[in-house]
Amino acid sequence: MSRKNSKPLKDSEIESQLAALFSSEEEEGFDDDVFDSCATDFYSVDYDRRLDEIQNLTTEDLHSILLGESDFSSIQDETHITSPVSHEQQVQESITIQEFTVPETMVNIGSIPQDVTMVESQAGTPLRALERQAGPSSLPLDERQAGTASIPNNSLPGEQNHPEPKSVFCRDTFSQLQNKARDWSFTAENINWPSFHREMQVKKLYTNRSQPLDYFIDYFPEDLIDVIVENTNIYAHHKNAKSWKNVTKEEIKAYFGMIILMSINPLSDITTYWPTDEFYRNPVISKTMPLKRFKKITQNLHISNIITEASQNTPNYDKLSKIRPAIEVLNKTFKENVRVSEFNSIDESMIRFKGRSHMKQYMPKKPIKRGYKCWVRADSRTGYMYEFQFYTGRIDNGTEENLGARVVMDLCESLPGNTLVAFDNFLTSLPLMEILHEKDIYSVGTIRINRKGLPDLITGRNLNREEKKETSLKPGEFIYQCAAPISVVKWRDTKDVFVASSAFDPRAFELIWRKQKDGSKKPMFCPLSITKYTQFMGGVDHFDHYRASYPLGRKSRKNWHRLFWFLLEAAVINAYIVYMMSHSTRRNTHKDFRLRLGRGLINNFSSRKCQAPVFKTKKGGVNSIPEEVRTSDVGSHMPELAKFRRCRMCSTRAKEQRTTYICKVCKVPLCAAPCFYNFHTQ
Repeated sequence: MSRKNSKPLKDSEIESQLAALFSSEEEEGFDDDVFDSCATDFYSVDYDRRLDEIQNLTTEDLHSILLGESDFSSIQDETHITSPVSHEQQVQESITIQEFTVPETMVNIGSIPQDVTMVESQAGTPLRALERQAGPSSLPLDERQAGTASIPNNSLPGEQNHPEPKSVFCRDTFSQLQNKARDWSFTAENINWPSFHREMQVKKLYTNRSQPLDYFIDYFPEDLIDVIVENTNIYAHHKNAKSWKNVTKEEIKAYFGMIILMSINPLSDITTYWPTDEFYRNPVISKTMPLKRFKKITQNLHISNIITEASQNTPNYDKLSKIRPAIEVLNKTFKENVRVSEFNSIDESMIRFKGRSHMKQYMPKKPIKRGYKCWVRADSRTGYMYEFQFYTGRIDNGTEENLGARVVMDLCESLPGNTLVAFDNFLTSLPLMEILHEKDIYSVGTIRINRKGLPDLITGRNLNREEKKETSLKPGEFIYQCAAPISVVKWRDTKDVFVASSAFDPRAFELIWRKQKDGSKKPMFCPLSITKYTQFMGGVDHFDHYRASYPLGRKSRKNWHRLFWFLLEAAVINAYIVYMMSHSTRRNTHKDFRLRLGRGLINNFSSRKCQAPVFKTKKGGVNSIPEEVRTSDVGSHMPELAKFRRCRMCSTRAKEQRTTYICKVCKVPLCAAPCFYNFHTQ
């Protein structure tokens, strides 16, 4: 059978072809008993289980198999489809699919109960909820979907173009929940609504004397830096880089320190940091290493081992192979260093990139329209990044089904019970909320009205003119429907807002104030689930705010550099957030933290063997020595002879003490003992 021009079938095409074949059995002269025996011979397992096995078959192959013109095993070998035995083993290893029964009865919509939960306003006055009487007619709650659920395209493990870590998401379970009929009503009394109190906690005990470098090393470990040093040298020798000298751990740290310092002092051209004109010259950066050495390290910087990487033409090729070691280490480090709070948000974080890459996304409505997309689970209050996952684009030249649900399940795999997760309408779906609720994870999010399973009273489908008129809302009014454990709320602001939640009572509401065009503020009722969604959804936006303040990274011909700078910046931001939580006093701003961190990473390193920078006062005298310079790399702080001057440590107005020794790095006069030791250690 020729397969040159054949194309894989979609799920809908498979279902339609099977339906056509099954319906035409009488026309072909098939008797019922004969047809059942043929189906038993060729399909030893049930219909739903074999859909994924015939995913790659063409229409001609499907006809020939079902009509008995060809053997399934021969076509199976030709299309590389897994055998029934291996498939059953995979099914046994996957998550157990729960059985759900579809009720046949319709639920009558009643009125909103009188005992509506009250929430105190800011003024302390209890508010009363909106009471709305639905129409007398019985409305269908779910559109009955004919046919079977769509089955995803499951290819062989070795045929993945970019294999990702194993996902906990089960598409079969999701499809069953998606087609489940739910009994929507106004009843919400028998649901136990959770409460959330736990804040994020830092596991390690820091002191007020802890330096920014101490925090950064905890979130960008020394082991990862060792891997970068080793693989950078391997890559340079593999590519026969000219005039290459092996990098050391201290040099790579200094290189990262320079990148961080460049983020708080951005210049249009990289060469501007190394000019001969003193007007542009940056002594901290230019004295660390020459421009040629900086460019040479940037050219050969490598995170993975170039020798063991899978090439692009191999089945095991990974689009993120260049940064895979850093992804695994940082994902683990970010989660292990803190105790997760009960308030999490999941959203996308865009990484600006306009070059060529299969992973680049174009989103015209976003502030960053072109770039890489990274799914992030962050703390709702602080913006701390717990976990992340890069979006690598289409899988096998096709769109991934239920992408949002799969991302949320992957990012919530390590979450403890009684945790709230907020996400937007791209990710929200009713089956996802039910799966999370079974894991004791509660969720809230805006939802699109075209999602399957929503009640007609909320979406307005299948309603007559009178019923639509009764369900139309004025600003400040809302209506809800419950199907335990999920509730859906429709609230009228300037337009209709739809929110689904498994964490908050849909009857509860708060009083908010809306600013009018004339500058005045107008009170308005708002459901509690919407106010809580607004409060807890901004975690990733808070993280992006830190990124936008001092963007890190430089232009490069290698597209994966942008992704690595994002990971480095995430470690810096997480270290700063933990620094702010640990320091009740002596806090630094974000800019000062990066300045001190950059200096700490450089640690007086210089491949030019030049004098360390001198910090002067406005009058020109040496006065203030930064702590990260004074206490770092003490072995290079050697005494040298100078003029007879007052000791910085022990000389006072009452008792003057002079010395002829000064520190070679700090340029501070100090007595040989004990002032020299005390100055560099205290």
